[in-house]
Amino acid sequence: GQLCAVTSCSELLDIVHKHQGKLNPIHVSAALSRTVRLLRKRREPLDARVGSSQLVPLLVNELRGLIRVLQPRAIASVLHALGALDARDRDLLTALASVAEPRLHEFTAQGLSNMLWAFARVG
Repeated sequence: GQLCAVTSCSELLDIVHKHQGKLNPIHVSAALSRTVRLLRKRREPLDARVGSSQLVPLLVNELRGLIRVLQPRAIASVLHALGALDARDRDLLTALASVAEPRLHEFTAQGLSNMLWAFARVG
């Protein structure tokens, strides 16, 4: 829906603000992944930097309340996005690892690979 259609971090920030406190794990995962894609674009680097400087902490805060209900695919996606964003939040990474560890058998090979890459990058 709306998250996939945004063209700037500022636009994504507006959507996240509008729905703050009502986002589910899929929304947060998708928003983090979209942030990565927007930052990789070269068209709006200043907008992307300004928007993401507020967006990433807001999404991480939303994520903290959802960690215990994240499914394996969302865990892998969130970790991959955090790695790509160079988010070095030890408490968050530890919490994600503790939720993922007992469910490792549920992850796809790609999900495991994404998690290992993220932890290698920021861990």
